[in-house]
Amino acid sequence: MVENVIKKFEFNPANGKTILEPEGKGFGHWIGAAHAFYDEELKKFFLYIRVRNPRPVKGRVSPNDTHRGYKCQILESSNGDDYNIIWEMKKSQINAKSMEGAALTKIDGKYHLYLSFETRGIGAKWKIKRMIADYPSKFDPKGFKNIQWDLPAVIGFSIKDPNIFYFEGKYYLSIDFFRFWKKPWGSTGLLVSDDGYSYKWLGDIVENPKKCLWTTFMVRITSIIKEKDRYVGFLDAAKKGVEICEEKSGLVAGESLTKMNIVSCKNPLYYSEYGKGSCRYFFALKHEKEIWLFYEYTEKQGEHVLKLYKIK
Repeated sequence: MVENVIKKFEFNPANGKTILEPEGKGFGHWIGAAHAFYDEELKKFFLYIRVRNPRPVKGRVSPNDTHRGYKCQILESSNGDDYNIIWEMKKSQINAKSMEGAALTKIDGKYHLYLSFETRGIGAKWKIKRMIADYPSKFDPKGFKNIQWDLPAVIGFSIKDPNIFYFEGKYYLSIDFFRFWKKPWGSTGLLVSDDGYSYKWLGDIVENPKKCLWTTFMVRITSIIKEKDRYVGFLDAAKKGVEICEEKSGLVAGESLTKMNIVSCKNPLYYSEYGKGSCRYFFALKHEKEIWLFYEYTEKQGEHVLKLYKIK
């Protein structure tokens, strides 16, 4: 079964179509952390992305600069290949050090954006807040709302990169969190909701990260889809701390959302031949009879572009 999972999603990420490029060439220029949503009612694609530039050579990162994740955007498309920016928010608007990943969905006719960012000041940490609007172009930075959940306090210290999924009439929210008590230090947890507003904690997703050679420092689930009676997801991982921000990717699979296993333990399945080899933040979207994969990919000069690959 594992071999079948790998075979179906086996491809060279270099062959994906580049749909978005960062603001510059070279190491530290990124565009990605993508989350795609297809609105069945409007027949439109909405795509969240984060724009990042290199850290300053001297001095600290501040909300007013254009370093790190200095802004995020939502783009709109009718065909899924060509996108126009309809919403943008800079980190200075919420006094953040960096914008991170986000999840976009639609609940009862309203659009919900779960947005993660790094705070400033003493005890800075990553947080996740929610905005609700009538249309993705109308999200108001002043309209942040706390998420109703029973998240364990020790986990809530540092959380980021949310993703939201809908299976069998329930909403599932995954979050990347940092833990102090065991390796891998970075992991992914899962919450469930009947209405998309109030969530209950279910625990960690990945069962076997310490058994795999390339995932012992951190793992991050970036998307999950259902294939027949099995859940299949993508994850980013790192073997050691210096690989953070330049992760490679692989697959997880399981019959339960809380018991997913990495299916390739010796090596990552997806990486780039360039730079530090990073290929990460895979987001899988089922559309008609295809699976669309959005992902960050390192190009020759070291920048991260956003690519799209379609599996029939």
